[in-house]
Amino acid sequence: MKRLAAALLLATAALAVVALGMSSFSAAPAEIRADENGAQVWFQVSRDQVFFPGECVTARWQVEGIREVYLNGEGVIGAGDEIVCPAAGAPTLRIITLNDTTVSYTLPVRIIALNLVTYILLAVIILSLGVVVRLNVFAPLNRIADQLQRGWLALRHGLTAAVSAGQRLLNKPLITISLLTLFGAALRFHDLAHRSLVQDEAVLHLIASGSITDVIHQNALWNSSPPLYPLMVNLVLLTGDSELLLRALSALASIAVIPMMYLLARQFFSRAAAYGCALIVTVSLGQVYFAQYAREYSLTMLLAALAIFVYWRFRRAPTRRNLIILAACWVTGVLMQYGLPFLILALNLLLVSEFLIQKRWRQYLTSVAVLQVMLLLAVGVVYFISLRQHLPRFGSDSYVALGYWNQIPNSLVPMVFNNTLGIFRFAFGESVFGQRWDTGWFVALAGLGLLVVLFERGITPRVRALFLLPFCLAIIAALLQLYPYAGYRQAIYLTVFVYLFAAAALDFLLSLSSRRVIRVLAVVLMLGVVVTSLDNVQRYYAAPGFDDVQPAVSHIVENLQDSDRIVVVSFADSMFNYYYSRHHSEEVGSRIFYSGNRPAEYGAVIDNLRQQPGRIWIVLADQANVFADFISRQPYSAQTTRPLNWTNVDLYLIDG
Repeated sequence: MKRLAAALLLATAALAVVALGMSSFSAAPAEIRADENGAQVWFQVSRDQVFFPGECVTARWQVEGIREVYLNGEGVIGAGDEIVCPAAGAPTLRIITLNDTTVSYTLPVRIIALNLVTYILLAVIILSLGVVVRLNVFAPLNRIADQLQRGWLALRHGLTAAVSAGQRLLNKPLITISLLTLFGAALRFHDLAHRSLVQDEAVLHLIASGSITDVIHQNALWNSSPPLYPLMVNLVLLTGDSELLLRALSALASIAVIPMMYLLARQFFSRAAAYGCALIVTVSLGQVYFAQYAREYSLTMLLAALAIFVYWRFRRAPTRRNLIILAACWVTGVLMQYGLPFLILALNLLLVSEFLIQKRWRQYLTSVAVLQVMLLLAVGVVYFISLRQHLPRFGSDSYVALGYWNQIPNSLVPMVFNNTLGIFRFAFGESVFGQRWDTGWFVALAGLGLLVVLFERGITPRVRALFLLPFCLAIIAALLQLYPYAGYRQAIYLTVFVYLFAAAALDFLLSLSSRRVIRVLAVVLMLGVVVTSLDNVQRYYAAPGFDDVQPAVSHIVENLQDSDRIVVVSFADSMFNYYYSRHHSEEVGSRIFYSGNRPAEYGAVIDNLRQQPGRIWIVLADQANVFADFISRQPYSAQTTRPLNWTNVDLYLIDG
């Protein structure tokens, strides 16, 4: 009788499994294709149903002939993919067409587990199997249960051994940090040479070409930073100009940041907290992205951490040797990036006050005075060779406008709060490719660390001042319209402190040794940060990015006719020149015409070229909507086709 009952229960459980499997495996992609007021829309989700509420799907889209496009309320580029979670709402794509019509497309994704029947079936499976095991009538099931128990004991023993080995490893910082650095190097060098140069990188390549005098002059005209980094790239170009070589400085600097952040965090917090800080820096999407970006930002991050470290070291051992190291680091920082002088000013104020308060300044008065003169000379040099030309680009009407206070009194507090939060998110890579990345775990950890620094009694006034004064000076600079304070790359020097806030939170939580649940919370927070960051990095590798002009160049090279001319709109000129010159370097100056980024400018160039026989290729970056509107009003619109659209780069052909 027991065997019959057990067989019926197993059959019931099997039917329940089949029912759940059928509902789950029936998931399939869902998509929408539409032609709305001249706009072409393709919108797809990878699955039209998920099992659990926490599961996510991949939303993909490609739209043309539109003015703006939003995914779940967030502005996105015209083609891309993003992970979306149906529990937060059905994936919705909203477009604004060229005639200002707003249209929304929604692809509902069903969550199976929200159905009451699902819970009933799961309960049936669990209860049936539990009763069968309890009846103890099937020897195979008993053997399986014994095997599972032995497997659990083996797993437990293995985990215990792994934890013991891990503890021994953590007692050897040199080995641990070396392993973290190697892992970080692997993340940063992955696909380093395969992603296309974007506009800023290609411009940097042009700036860094030529003699030292040429580099300084071109940097003043076309860049928005001091000349040191372009001069360093100029030396690299002596060995070659591949994507790998152009990005090598950034990659190496980002790798060096990992042990540097460990050493810096170790000055203030426990070894475990310093390990946590280094681990977060290792896997942070923001660090990986700037490691693969041929600009000065990874070096800025390294110099910011080094500037704080050498200051703290000199404070503890005020020798002339340490002062020389400090001076060299600070002067280099002034020459590297415009944000670093605000950090150095904060450190300099703390340095002078330290000597004044402790009356040690007399012995080093001459040395400290020489340091001030060197800093002033460096600032003067930077001002005359680059900053005076760049100052207008930091105005409140530029793309960094939100980084300045708008002079309205009741907006001051929201501006400071929102922009500080933006810097925390930026530190973890939220703004990469203009997509939405998961930063919640990190912001929670770093936010807790900020509260610890503000209110924890164990934080000394000197450390509190060190962590907070740079933020205060940055906010003052934004109030005075001198420098933006927001989650932009210009504020990357402040992200060093954001990572230190995370270390402060870990140190605080781990110090509560009498409360095991708090220590578990620290581990959970770290796991959340690391797992979400690795997921972000993996999605970053898979993302197409933006400003990839290589497909357009390849298409032109494959289809170019003798009488063809090429018009490159300004935002695409440096990228196009970099890749096209590899195929037809002798033709760059003969058949390629560069123009501005306004319809009146490139329209005049096109009209002039149409007076001659032959086709006209037009290459644009970040101009698709404006150009589509322009071309629709031209008499040759019927002769214009769009052979290619890819990651913010568009290719048009005017035939005849």
